[in-house]
Amino acid sequence: MTRLAKRHLLMLAALVGVVFVCGKSMAAPLGVDSLLDLERVSAADISPDGRWAAYTVSRNRALADEAGGSWSRLYLIATDGGEARPFVTGEVSVGHPRFSPDGRHLAFTMKRGPKAKTQVWVIPVDGGEAWAATRSETGVAAFAWSADGAALYTIETQDQDPATKDRVEKGWLPQWYEEDLRERHLCRVPFRVDRAGQAADSEILVQGLAVWTLSVSPAGDTIVFGASEQNLVDQRYMFQDLFVLDLKSGRHKLLTDVPGKLGDVRVSPDGRRVAWTGAAGRSDHAVSTLWVTDLKDGATRNLTAADYPGH
Repeated sequence: MTRLAKRHLLMLAALVGVVFVCGKSMAAPLGVDSLLDLERVSAADISPDGRWAAYTVSRNRALADEAGGSWSRLYLIATDGGEARPFVTGEVSVGHPRFSPDGRHLAFTMKRGPKAKTQVWVIPVDGGEAWAATRSETGVAAFAWSADGAALYTIETQDQDPATKDRVEKGWLPQWYEEDLRERHLCRVPFRVDRAGQAADSEILVQGLAVWTLSVSPAGDTIVFGASEQNLVDQRYMFQDLFVLDLKSGRHKLLTDVPGKLGDVRVSPDGRRVAWTGAAGRSDHAVSTLWVTDLKDGATRNLTAADYPGH
């Protein structure tokens, strides 16, 4: 079975699961307890050889639990069938599962402990204990593997200066909302297979911007990322642009001006283009169009039909 066929099979299985849940729920009215018991697949990834699928299952907290977001557990299942293997379970919140390029490790984000920051954790696909591959002071917002699997590229908020951090820890300053305009850096963290050692420090690759999303080229020589000038909600939603980072020179430049909202970003398999979803224009209320930009000259085309009813 080809990898594409396996992807289609997984999509079909997911659709059947949704239909099953909907059909089952129609047998009796849904109450509050029933809604809290509903489980949903929230993220997934397929191994490079197409043999395994990793996915997270989210479930709302019980009414008696401490207030907070949904619990999310990590599972692994063979794409040709069989029982799912629980990898990380319990009262945890796992996100963004990503197989390493060689398929031997599975990385994911997780916050372990009430005062802990979200880090990238890694677990061997053949089983074993997970370990933290990052030790960000502010937490990891997003990440991607390098093409050779030797590093992780992360998005991390700029740390507070020591004096401000000390005052905040002592409770002398209020919480900031939007005014605390710290940058969101694009960083590189060497990946250490030795799980007994401490995670490596982050190396800042891009600063001076608020980076929100990233995609690494298959050749591993460039990273395309979406960023805004400031770390503000409106800037994130309406004023992101696409940039490209040359990993050899360490320099980044504007690739194309995004006309409104920016959604998903993916570098093509040949590394010549980047596909991205966005809005049709500044006044478009949603991410509703598909675009392609040439990485060499920045030429951009909207692939969505003009009469598409989604915007």
